[in-house]
Amino acid sequence: MSDLFALFPTPIYRINLLNHKEFKKKSVPKLVELFKKEPNKKSKWAIMCHTWQAGFNDIVPNYFECIQKEIDVAIEEYCRFLGLPPFRYEKTGWFNIHDSNMYQEVHNHIPAIFSGIYYIQFDKTKDSQVLFKNPSETFLSLMAGSKVPINNPMLLQNTLFDNNFILEEGDVVLFPASLDHLVPKAKQPHDGLRITLSFNVTPITSVNAVKEWKNVTPVH
Repeated sequence: MSDLFALFPTPIYRINLLNHKEFKKKSVPKLVELFKKEPNKKSKWAIMCHTWQAGFNDIVPNYFECIQKEIDVAIEEYCRFLGLPPFRYEKTGWFNIHDSNMYQEVHNHIPAIFSGIYYIQFDKTKDSQVLFKNPSETFLSLMAGSKVPINNPMLLQNTLFDNNFILEEGDVVLFPASLDHLVPKAKQPHDGLRITLSFNVTPITSVNAVKEWKNVTPVH
């Protein structure tokens, strides 16, 4: 008798926000205005990529009220799915704006525990979504180097090549912060802007910072 165990699945969570249209209507004009004023704005770490970022202080803080609860519920539901007990946390985040030529290189968000991306303005027919790298890539690379073919879909699953993982505008996707990911250039040139809110979730002990948004300098 033999068995095969998939011991280390990578949990990815997705939900579409009910208040997305309200938040988009409030935030996008301000973010587009900032982008047009300073189109070459770039974080110091972003030497090897081409992306534009802004912190929470760049737009009116109360814009977040309409989506705050929904995102917290999503985080807590994700934690329940993972079997985690309730814990205090803070969210640190930043906005990303891409024209069709901008991209984000491979990176992760260690030392946070979870990361999230909220798709504020996104045309799935033209813009590129986040792509996650298979954690088994080292093993797969060794096999490829040995010219041994792999036909097991469980091992080959990778959003770099997976057409089943399709994100929509208004989606929030949550994932382990240690998971390597990237964003390619747009699928085709266009005049629109891809706008997302990226954030990290970190456990805290302070009773005064529960679930609050924290403005930070955009980080890798």
